[in-house]
Amino acid sequence: MIKNIFPTKIWEIECPDYNKEEAVEKFDSYIKKVGSHKLNYHIADTDTTAPPYQAKDVTSFLHLDNDFQQLSVQDLNISNLWPWINQQIIEYHNHCRYENPDRYKIIGWVNSAPKGGHIVLHNHNPSRTSGVFYVDAEPEQGNLYLLNPNEAVVGKVRYQLGYEYDGKWHEFKVKSGKLILFPGYLYHQAPKNPTDNRRRLISFDVDIDV
Repeated sequence: MIKNIFPTKIWEIECPDYNKEEAVEKFDSYIKKVGSHKLNYHIADTDTTAPPYQAKDVTSFLHLDNDFQQLSVQDLNISNLWPWINQQIIEYHNHCRYENPDRYKIIGWVNSAPKGGHIVLHNHNPSRTSGVFYVDAEPEQGNLYLLNPNEAVVGKVRYQLGYEYDGKWHEFKVKSGKLILFPGYLYHQAPKNPTDNRRRLISFDVDIDV
């Protein structure tokens, strides 16, 4: 479950009893409700909901930090998804030995990548944790790539610490129902979707709630 790479702790887990058909239906309906726009700096040829959709309550996405008439990500309402994601965040933060692992706030958005849609190299610093949940995605649509933050010392130090090390990049195979959590400072990207099927996912940042 836990993976130490670079040697950075990455959380990778599949949601049990995941109902893909239900999730895709609610995902597409949610996109239609909130509308979409282009984030040309980070996301190319990709539809995404306009952030921020921010929640103060750890156990739900019901509360927004502003008074605009926007729908929260909770309205996506995939069965038992949010309580499960919150549980995984707390467990991941415990593994990372963070102080107050259960005190945080989440800003989330959804992403629907058509053919050619891709996410350019970027990070979410200074967010403590970044996450992605794959609603409808398969490896042929483009996997997730995390950039090794220790690239400057590659070739100068022999790594014999027992963690997974894969040169400059670490590739995570995407799968419907999979959640991946990683530090917000890690640069990451997703290649162009070469298929005619949309790559659907939920992205979010997790910050300390003071």
